Amino acid sequence: MSIYKVNNALPPSTKIEQVNDMVFELDGKFNLSEMNLSEIDALYTGTSLSRKFKRDIYLGHNITGSGVWSDWTHYKAESGYSIWSYGVDNFKDNASNTMYLDDVSLTYMGEAGSAADTSAFDKVYTYNDSDYTDRTTEASTELGVSFAMLWTVNDYLYLGDSSTFNKVQFVFDSVSANYTVVAEYWNGSAWTTLSSTGDSLIDTTSDLISDGRITFDTPTDWATTTVNSVNKYWMRASTTSVPATGSQLGTKSYQITKADTVTGLLQLSNSEILNETWKWCYCSSAGTGSAYATIRSDGNSTYEGSYYIKSSSSDTNKQNYFVYNHDFKTDYQDSAYDASTALTFLYDVSDASGEVIANSLIAYSGSGIHPATALDSSMFATGACKSTAGTGASAKIQTFGKMTDLYTESNDDILAGDRLYLGTGAGQVTRTIPVASGNIQQLVAQAISNESSGVVDVILHLDMDYDEV
Repeated sequence: MSIYKVNNALPPSTKIEQVNDMVFELDGKFNLSEMNLSEIDALYTGTSLSRKFKRDIYLGHNITGSGVWSDWTHYKAESGYSIWSYGVDNFKDNASNTMYLDDVSLTYMGEAGSAADTSAFDKVYTYNDSDYTDRTTEASTELGVSFAMLWTVNDYLYLGDSSTFNKVQFVFDSVSANYTVVAEYWNGSAWTTLSSTGDSLIDTTSDLISDGRITFDTPTDWATTTVNSVNKYWMRASTTSVPATGSQLGTKSYQITKADTVTGLLQLSNSEILNETWKWCYCSSAGTGSAYATIRSDGNSTYEGSYYIKSSSSDTNKQNYFVYNHDFKTDYQDSAYDASTALTFLYDVSDASGEVIANSLIAYSGSGIHPATALDSSMFATGACKSTAGTGASAKIQTFGKMTDLYTESNDDILAGDRLYLGTGAGQVTRTIPVASGNIQQLVAQAISNESSGVVDVILHLDMDYDEV
């Protein structure tokens, strides 16, 4: 995909031509993607396999009955945007999950631990080498009064709560460079540093230079302690390097909250709103779950229901926004996905060319195989051997059957082009279609000639069509 910036100094005709080139190429990419998806849909339809991802699930974009639509629910109003929810079925958290607004991808923030708006810490203190300052109110207020934090190597930021936590969300008013952030917790006897290796610490703020999160595995030995006469589970942050000085000294924060709630995950800064960097997440509650998305809530009243929407908008404008003017759709992992029904191929091959060699193991499992009644295991294996190609060249099936009860098939030469079936006996492979009552006709393999290496290989070929005879 060729994407480039159109130079404003170019003649108008050249600029239009460049934009058209990108539009046409993008249109082709979309068409290709739709064809690929259609082909995948057709493949799954014919196999009865469990599908790992739900695809192209539209959210609230259909009208049922006379003027009745599947509506989004307003969750919370924020400054410049609001959060809306829509119920989804069988959702499983996966980094590949995606939501699209008019084919533009939103940023997936993961699964929230709580839908309740309890993202504020019980206590937030800044410490300047001698005094504590209570920042709890400011830290829980979106875009309120900003406060300074960690301006020297002797300063600390303390975050306290009645229960343990593992995510902290930062929204900054202004930032400074040259921080080296250290995060610590109290282990019952000492402050202990959280690390990327031992505690999976991830800092998306890149040492406080941008809005983001600090996440970590919840320590198993985290204990309460008293800070400024308040007993809580405390995490504290400091810097081991002196922040850059000059026109901007240190960092000022608007908001610091727990990021495992819907509100915490979906916080947007002014720059994110300006750049239309919308976010979404998922949260389950009492066995049901919903997708939550940030949506613009301000604008000229003329464009209400088109450019933006808010909780007080009329039903007509809400319907215009969610049904007629915009498409929300999502792709996500299906929690009902059963990996045991997926076809699995395991090749134990030692030669450099990657060919199946003598006595190598090929394993396959799942609903791709419909075994004869005598085979009661869902896991089967076959060993294959090969011989030098030539007139009458052949390969033999060495073993076939349950992994725990391998069956030896003897003196059954297999020629290139032969089709192999499940036989009428336990674990039997046959070159002829079985006809015994109660068994299943199933093409399981095919012998093919590999001209480049001059051998005959036995290759698994799973045909999903079968007849009970």
